[in-house]
Amino acid sequence: MAKEDRIGVCRLCKKSKPLCNSHIVPEFCYKRAYDSQHRVIDMNLRNRGGPPARFLQKGHREPLLCGSCETRISRYETDFATYWYGPTGLPAKVDSGCEALVLSGAPYAAFKLFHISILWRAAVSTLCQGVNLGPYESKMRLMLLVGEPGDPSHFPVAGQVLIDEAGQVMHGLVTSPARYKSPPSYAYRACYAGCEWHIVVTDHPNAGQQLLAQSVNTAGEVVLLITGWLSTGSITAIRDYMARREKSCSR
Repeated sequence: MAKEDRIGVCRLCKKSKPLCNSHIVPEFCYKRAYDSQHRVIDMNLRNRGGPPARFLQKGHREPLLCGSCETRISRYETDFATYWYGPTGLPAKVDSGCEALVLSGAPYAAFKLFHISILWRAAVSTLCQGVNLGPYESKMRLMLLVGEPGDPSHFPVAGQVLIDEAGQVMHGLVTSPARYKSPPSYAYRACYAGCEWHIVVTDHPNAGQQLLAQSVNTAGEVVLLITGWLSTGSITAIRDYMARREKSCSR
């Protein structure tokens, strides 16, 4: 559990309590990203007067949740991590010639709420200013508070395994959520736990989004596409940003 820091209004239960220094992306997702000095590089894509990159000793944290709500969220994290890094979860290496990987036995409720919790925490945090869920923020909060994941079409979640040229899963890649258009809705993508994860921000999906929602289903099946990490949307966005930045600086 995160250390309690100061009195404030918990963003989950809405009660005034001592707040924990809560992670946005759980610490276990950063473990494979740290260098020999226990640091991870954080890309500042917006570059609002700050450095384009900096070293972090830990993942992003902020006083957000009270102790009780931190424990509630940590249950989703623990159940996800136990499955994901266990014998039936994501392997360390996959065949780069395969198009997709199908896993079974996932704890559906905890698995989905784990991903929802990361996007929701990014939305209520002051550290991820590009995440705005609008009226869906309160709906996600209620899902996390009562432990109700809804059916797969309720904020569909899908993932892509990120691999290098040798087929090694890129567990060390961690990015903040970034928004993109998923007509007629918006979606967010973020890299952590060896995948680029996508969450469509809608509880009324169209036919295409309904199909996407079956990537994580109530039977505990998780269908993951396999893609080279350099061609994933998050890396493409970083590459495009750096190219624009270099062009602007050369003027």
